[in-house]
Amino acid sequence: MDSTHASMTRLRSVWDADAQDWSEVQEGLSLPLYKAILSCLPVVGRCRLLDLGCGAGSFCSLAASIGVRPIGLDSSPTMLALARERAPEVEFVQGDMQDLPFPSSTFDAVTAIHSVQSASSARAVFREMKRVARAGAAVVVATLGPEERCEAAAVLRALARMSKEAPGDGPDPFALARQGELETLATEAGLTPVLVEDVECAWTYDDVETAVRGLMAGGAAVSAARAVGDKAVSRAIVDLLGQFQVASGGVLLRNRYRFMMASAPDDTLDVA
Repeated sequence: MDSTHASMTRLRSVWDADAQDWSEVQEGLSLPLYKAILSCLPVVGRCRLLDLGCGAGSFCSLAASIGVRPIGLDSSPTMLALARERAPEVEFVQGDMQDLPFPSSTFDAVTAIHSVQSASSARAVFREMKRVARAGAAVVVATLGPEERCEAAAVLRALARMSKEAPGDGPDPFALARQGELETLATEAGLTPVLVEDVECAWTYDDVETAVRGLMAGGAAVSAARAVGDKAVSRAIVDLLGQFQVASGGVLLRNRYRFMMASAPDDTLDVA
Protein backbone atom coordinates (compact mmCIF):
# COMPACT_ATOMS: atom_id res chain seq x y z
CA MET A 1 0.00 0.00 0.00
CA ASP A 2 1.53 3.34 -1.04
CA SER A 3 1.76 6.20 1.47
CA THR A 4 -0.99 8.27 -0.18
CA HIS A 5 -3.49 5.40 -0.14
CA ALA A 6 -2.51 4.54 3.43
CA SER A 7 -3.06 8.15 4.49
CA MET A 8 -6.55 8.21 2.94
CA THR A 9 -7.45 4.89 4.57
CA ARG A 10 -6.30 6.17 7.98
CA LEU A 11 -8.29 9.41 7.62
CA ARG A 12 -11.42 7.56 6.55
CA SER A 13 -11.12 5.21 9.52
CA VAL A 14 -10.62 8.03 12.01
CA TRP A 15 -13.35 10.36 10.78
CA ASP A 16 -15.95 7.66 10.24
CA ALA A 17 -15.80 6.75 13.93
CA ASP A 18 -17.86 9.55 15.53
CA ALA A 19 -19.16 11.46 12.53
CA GLN A 20 -22.58 12.11 14.05
CA ASP A 21 -21.19 13.81 17.16
CA TRP A 22 -18.75 15.78 15.00
CA SER A 23 -21.65 16.99 12.85
CA GLU A 24 -23.97 17.82 15.74
CA VAL A 25 -21.53 19.32 18.25
CA GLN A 26 -18.08 20.19 16.97
CA GLU A 27 -18.15 21.23 13.34
CA GLY A 28 -20.40 24.26 13.82
CA LEU A 29 -17.95 25.82 16.30
CA SER A 30 -15.91 26.94 13.28
CA LEU A 31 -18.73 29.17 11.99
CA PRO A 32 -16.84 32.48 12.58
CA LEU A 33 -13.96 31.09 10.53
CA TYR A 34 -16.29 30.01 7.72
CA LYS A 35 -17.83 33.47 7.56
CA ALA A 36 -14.43 35.17 7.56
CA ILE A 37 -13.20 33.01 4.68
CA LEU A 38 -16.31 33.59 2.57
CA SER A 39 -16.13 37.33 3.19
CA CYS A 40 -12.62 37.38 1.66
CA LEU A 41 -13.34 35.24 -1.39
CA PRO A 42 -14.01 37.07 -4.67
CA VAL A 43 -17.47 35.51 -4.92
CA VAL A 44 -18.77 36.96 -8.17
CA GLY A 45 -21.84 35.43 -9.77
CA ARG A 46 -22.01 31.66 -9.48
CA CYS A 47 -18.47 30.99 -8.23
CA ARG A 48 -17.52 27.32 -8.46
CA LEU A 49 -15.76 26.30 -5.23
CA LEU A 50 -14.07 23.05 -4.18
CA ASP A 51 -13.83 22.36 -0.44
CA LEU A 52 -11.28 19.70 0.59
CA GLY A 53 -11.97 17.75 3.76
CA CYS A 54 -15.54 19.02 3.78
CA GLY A 55 -16.60 16.89 6.75
CA ALA A 56 -20.31 17.01 7.45
CA GLY A 57 -20.82 19.86 5.03
CA SER A 58 -21.33 22.94 7.23
CA PHE A 59 -19.01 25.17 5.21
CA CYS A 60 -20.42 24.00 1.87
CA SER A 61 -23.97 24.59 3.11
CA LEU A 62 -23.09 28.13 4.18
CA ALA A 63 -21.33 28.81 0.86
CA ALA A 64 -24.35 27.56 -1.10
CA SER A 65 -26.63 29.86 0.91
CA ILE A 66 -24.85 32.93 -0.49
CA GLY A 67 -24.93 31.78 -4.11
CA VAL A 68 -21.66 29.87 -4.39
CA ARG A 69 -21.66 26.52 -6.25
CA PRO A 70 -19.61 24.31 -3.91
CA ILE A 71 -18.40 20.77 -4.35
CA GLY A 72 -17.29 19.05 -1.15
CA LEU A 73 -14.65 16.30 -1.09
CA ASP A 74 -13.89 14.02 1.85
CA SER A 75 -12.37 10.59 2.45
CA SER A 76 -15.09 9.54 4.92
CA PRO A 77 -18.30 8.06 3.46
CA THR A 78 -20.03 8.52 6.81
CA MET A 79 -19.23 12.23 6.88
CA LEU A 80 -20.37 12.57 3.27
CA ALA A 81 -23.71 10.90 4.05
CA LEU A 82 -24.29 13.49 6.79
CA ALA A 83 -23.20 16.28 4.46
CA ARG A 84 -25.73 15.19 1.83
CA GLU A 85 -28.48 15.26 4.45
CA ARG A 86 -27.44 18.74 5.57
CA ALA A 87 -27.02 20.22 2.10
CA PRO A 88 -28.84 18.13 -0.53
CA GLU A 89 -28.36 20.88 -3.09
CA VAL A 90 -24.56 20.48 -2.92
CA GLU A 91 -22.49 17.87 -4.77
CA PHE A 92 -20.29 15.78 -2.46
CA VAL A 93 -17.54 13.43 -3.67
CA GLN A 94 -15.43 10.83 -1.88
CA GLY A 95 -11.77 11.20 -2.71
CA ASP A 96 -8.20 11.92 -1.70
CA MET A 97 -7.10 15.55 -1.40
CA GLN A 98 -3.60 14.52 -2.48
CA ASP A 99 -4.92 13.10 -5.77
CA LEU A 100 -8.01 15.07 -6.74
CA PRO A 101 -10.48 13.50 -9.20
CA PHE A 102 -10.96 16.74 -11.16
CA PRO A 103 -9.45 18.18 -14.34
CA SER A 104 -6.89 20.97 -14.14
CA SER A 105 -8.08 24.60 -14.07
CA THR A 106 -11.64 23.76 -12.98
CA PHE A 107 -12.50 25.89 -9.92
CA ASP A 108 -12.83 29.61 -9.17
CA ALA A 109 -11.91 28.97 -5.52
CA VAL A 110 -10.42 26.04 -3.59
CA THR A 111 -10.60 25.76 0.21
CA ALA A 112 -9.14 23.33 2.74
CA ILE A 113 -10.33 23.99 6.29
CA HIS A 114 -8.78 21.95 9.14
CA SER A 115 -7.75 19.23 6.68
CA VAL A 116 -4.29 19.79 5.17
CA GLN A 117 -2.46 19.02 8.44
CA SER A 118 -3.93 15.49 8.38
CA ALA A 119 -2.49 14.62 4.96
CA SER A 120 0.69 12.58 4.67
CA SER A 121 2.09 15.39 2.47
CA ALA A 122 0.90 18.97 2.84
CA ARG A 123 2.99 19.86 -0.21
CA ALA A 124 1.07 17.36 -2.33
CA VAL A 125 -2.24 18.92 -1.26
CA PHE A 126 -1.04 22.42 -2.11
CA ARG A 127 0.13 21.22 -5.54
CA GLU A 128 -3.24 19.63 -6.22
CA MET A 129 -5.09 22.76 -5.08
CA LYS A 130 -3.01 24.83 -7.48
CA ARG A 131 -3.58 22.34 -10.32
CA VAL A 132 -7.38 22.41 -10.14
CA ALA A 133 -7.59 26.19 -9.62
CA ARG A 134 -8.40 28.41 -12.58
CA ALA A 135 -6.16 31.34 -13.48
CA GLY A 136 -6.45 33.95 -10.73
CA ALA A 137 -8.53 31.68 -8.50
CA ALA A 138 -8.46 32.07 -4.71
CA VAL A 139 -6.89 29.19 -2.76
CA VAL A 140 -7.55 29.17 1.01
CA VAL A 141 -6.04 26.94 3.68
CA ALA A 142 -7.21 27.21 7.30
CA THR A 143 -5.84 25.61 10.44
CA LEU A 144 -5.67 26.06 14.19
CA GLY A 145 -3.66 29.14 15.05
CA PRO A 146 -0.52 29.35 17.20
CA GLU A 147 -0.57 26.83 20.03
CA GLU A 148 -0.16 29.49 22.71
CA ARG A 149 -3.33 31.22 21.45
CA CYS A 150 -5.50 28.07 21.55
CA GLU A 151 -6.88 26.86 24.87
CA ALA A 152 -7.85 23.64 23.08
CA ALA A 153 -4.13 22.85 22.93
CA ALA A 154 -4.31 21.54 26.50
CA VAL A 155 -6.75 18.85 25.37
CA LEU A 156 -5.13 18.09 22.00
CA ARG A 157 -1.65 17.65 23.45
CA ALA A 158 -2.96 15.38 26.22
CA LEU A 159 -4.71 13.24 23.62
CA ALA A 160 -1.52 13.03 21.58
CA ARG A 161 0.37 11.77 24.65
CA MET A 162 -2.25 9.07 25.17
CA SER A 163 -1.94 7.80 21.62
CA LYS A 164 0.55 5.01 21.05
CA GLU A 165 1.76 6.52 17.79
CA ALA A 166 5.46 7.29 17.83
CA PRO A 167 6.31 10.99 18.18
CA GLY A 168 5.98 12.59 14.76
CA ASP A 169 3.79 9.79 13.33
CA GLY A 170 0.48 11.51 13.95
CA PRO A 171 -0.55 14.85 12.45
CA ASP A 172 0.49 17.93 14.41
CA PRO A 173 -2.61 20.17 14.63
CA PHE A 174 -0.42 23.27 15.02
CA ALA A 175 2.24 22.57 12.38
CA LEU A 176 0.76 24.88 9.75
CA ALA A 177 0.45 27.77 12.21
CA ARG A 178 4.20 28.19 12.51
CA GLN A 179 5.32 31.62 11.34
CA GLY A 180 5.48 31.68 7.53
CA GLU A 181 4.61 27.98 7.06
CA LEU A 182 1.43 28.48 5.04
CA GLU A 183 3.06 31.13 2.86
CA THR A 184 6.07 28.90 2.20
CA LEU A 185 3.91 25.94 1.16
CA ALA A 186 1.82 28.15 -1.11
CA THR A 187 4.87 29.69 -2.77
CA GLU A 188 6.51 26.29 -3.32
CA ALA A 189 3.32 25.14 -5.07
CA GLY A 190 3.40 28.11 -7.44
CA LEU A 191 0.74 30.16 -5.67
CA THR A 192 1.03 33.79 -4.56
CA PRO A 193 0.07 34.46 -0.91
CA VAL A 194 -2.37 37.36 -0.65
CA LEU A 195 -3.28 37.54 3.02
CA VAL A 196 -2.99 35.72 6.34
CA GLU A 197 -5.68 36.38 8.92
CA ASP A 198 -6.44 35.12 12.43
CA VAL A 199 -10.01 34.57 13.58
CA GLU A 200 -11.28 34.08 17.12
CA CYS A 201 -13.37 30.91 17.45
CA ALA A 202 -14.56 29.98 20.92
CA TRP A 203 -15.51 26.37 21.56
CA THR A 204 -18.60 26.85 23.69
CA TYR A 205 -20.54 23.92 25.13
CA ASP A 206 -23.69 23.95 27.27
CA ASP A 207 -22.25 21.40 29.69
CA VAL A 208 -19.33 19.05 30.24
CA GLU A 209 -21.18 16.09 28.71
CA THR A 210 -21.68 17.96 25.44
CA ALA A 211 -18.05 19.09 25.46
CA VAL A 212 -16.88 15.50 25.86
CA ARG A 213 -19.11 14.40 22.96
CA GLY A 214 -17.64 17.05 20.68
CA LEU A 215 -14.03 16.57 21.69
CA MET A 216 -14.26 12.77 21.53
CA ALA A 217 -15.39 13.09 17.90
CA GLY A 218 -12.13 14.70 16.77
CA GLY A 219 -9.37 12.73 15.10
CA ALA A 220 -6.94 13.12 18.00
CA ALA A 221 -9.44 11.64 20.48
CA VAL A 222 -10.36 8.77 18.17
CA SER A 223 -6.69 7.83 17.79
CA ALA A 224 -6.13 8.04 21.55
CA ALA A 225 -9.23 5.95 22.27
CA ARG A 226 -7.95 3.20 20.00
CA ALA A 227 -4.78 3.13 22.06
CA VAL A 228 -6.13 3.32 25.63
CA GLY A 229 -9.91 2.96 25.36
CA ASP A 230 -12.88 5.34 25.29
CA LYS A 231 -13.30 5.48 29.06
CA ALA A 232 -9.70 6.52 29.72
CA VAL A 233 -9.89 9.25 27.08
CA SER A 234 -13.25 10.49 28.35
CA ARG A 235 -11.96 10.70 31.95
CA ALA A 236 -8.86 12.58 30.82
CA ILE A 237 -10.96 15.11 28.90
CA VAL A 238 -13.32 15.64 31.85
CA ASP A 239 -10.34 16.27 34.15
CA LEU A 240 -8.85 18.80 31.73
CA LEU A 241 -12.13 20.63 31.20
CA GLY A 242 -12.40 21.59 34.85
CA GLN A 243 -10.19 24.63 34.27
CA PHE A 244 -12.43 25.80 31.42
CA GLN A 245 -15.83 25.54 33.12
CA VAL A 246 -17.85 28.73 33.51
CA ALA A 247 -20.32 29.70 36.21
CA SER A 248 -23.31 28.38 34.25
CA GLY A 249 -21.79 24.90 34.20
CA GLY A 250 -20.87 25.18 30.54
CA VAL A 251 -17.41 24.95 29.02
CA LEU A 252 -15.52 27.65 27.14
CA LEU A 253 -12.22 27.20 25.30
CA ARG A 254 -10.96 30.33 23.55
CA ASN A 255 -9.10 29.60 20.35
CA ARG A 256 -7.55 31.45 17.47
CA TYR A 257 -7.72 29.98 13.96
CA ARG A 258 -5.54 31.06 11.06
CA PHE A 259 -6.25 31.09 7.35
CA MET A 260 -4.18 32.07 4.34
CA MET A 261 -5.57 33.10 0.97
CA ALA A 262 -3.34 32.74 -2.07
CA SER A 263 -3.90 33.39 -5.75
CA ALA A 264 -3.35 30.98 -8.64
CA PRO A 265 -1.06 32.52 -11.28
CA ASP A 266 -2.79 34.46 -14.04
CA ASP A 267 -0.76 32.64 -16.67
CA THR A 268 -2.32 29.27 -15.73
CA LEU A 269 -3.77 27.64 -18.85
CA ASP A 270 -7.55 27.50 -18.41
CA VAL A 271 -8.66 24.33 -20.16
CA ALA A 272 -12.00 23.85 -18.43
